[in-house]
Amino acid sequence: MTNYFARKEDLALDHQDAFTASLARTVTERRAGESALAALRRAFRDAAAAAEPVAGFSGPDFARMVADSPTLSARLRDLHDLREAALADALAEATGAAPGDITPRAAAALLGAVHRTEPSLGDYAAS
Repeated sequence: MTNYFARKEDLALDHQDAFTASLARTVTERRAGESALAALRRAFRDAAAAAEPVAGFSGPDFARMVADSPTLSARLRDLHDLREAALADALAEATGAAPGDITPRAAAALLGAVHRTEPSLGDYAAS
C-alpha cells in the first residue's frame, strides 16, 4: 500500500498535487486583464457549481471522516499551507514583488483563509 503513497493519509487525500497547485495555477493561468482576485473568485464559483472535490466539495461523509481524524486533519492543514505557499509564489511572480516583500505572503494567507473556512465557502459561492 505505501509503495504507491508516501503517507497512509494520502489514500484519503489523494488529489494533493492538484489541490496544492490549484490557487497558484488559477493566478498564473488567469485571463488577460483579469485580476488575481477576480480569477480566484471565478475559479471558486466554477468549482462550487461543479461540486469539485479538489476544491473542498467532497460531501458531508468525507468531511466528517477528515474532521474526526486528527491525522487526516493535520495532513489537510499541511496541504493548505503548501497551497498557500504556492499561491504566495505565484502572486510574487505576477506582481514583481521584491525578494523579502511580505505582501504576496500576506495576500496568500488571507485568500487561503477564505478557502479554509467551510461556512464562508458556502456563503462565498452563493454570492
